[in-house]
Amino acid sequence: MLDLDEKLLDYIDRQTELTGFPPSVRDIQIALDIKSTSTVHTHLRRLQQQGKLIKIDGKSRALRVAHHERPEPGTVSSDVIPFLVRVTEGVPLLSPVNCSGSIAFPTPDKSVDLSMLFCLRIRGDDMKNAGLIDGDIVIAQAGGEYVNGSVVSVLINGVPVVKRFYKENGVVLFQSDNGVRPTIGNESMILGKVITSVRYYN
Repeated sequence: MLDLDEKLLDYIDRQTELTGFPPSVRDIQIALDIKSTSTVHTHLRRLQQQGKLIKIDGKSRALRVAHHERPEPGTVSSDVIPFLVRVTEGVPLLSPVNCSGSIAFPTPDKSVDLSMLFCLRIRGDDMKNAGLIDGDIVIAQAGGEYVNGSVVSVLINGVPVVKRFYKENGVVLFQSDNGVRPTIGNESMILGKVITSVRYYN
């Protein structure tokens, strides 16, 4: 079993590869179920002292795993991912009529079909146990494979939202992480599987 330091290094490495930048201390705390942010800071300082983490000069929270050589600036392309704001019957999901605005997102994994990606902004904190809080942006893949417990984008009351998918005894449930009673639905309501998230700081 990996110890906490190894798990922390692996998580920073994977998130940096996925998003192009390292996770925040709060992201690390939630993802690794660490008791407090001060504990995360303690581990980060120790890993820097051991030379396993390198802090990038001039950036407040930019860390990289020492063994992982990041690409030179400009070598990882950023692709434009549209914001899905509505779903209109009779038109393709990612038609311009359903989208408003976009973000530039680094996509080092070229196996991902970019034409199937869309993003949503999280409203409220009902998915905070999944590491998603108000204002976060999630990237979802239309048609992505999902299993029980997967975080998905789903159409509820005509609005694209983010929930966990469960199927129990043939009944499809869309569950928040805050204990609220789940919505009963069907798999045709699923718009895509969430594959990563983005958080911006002022």
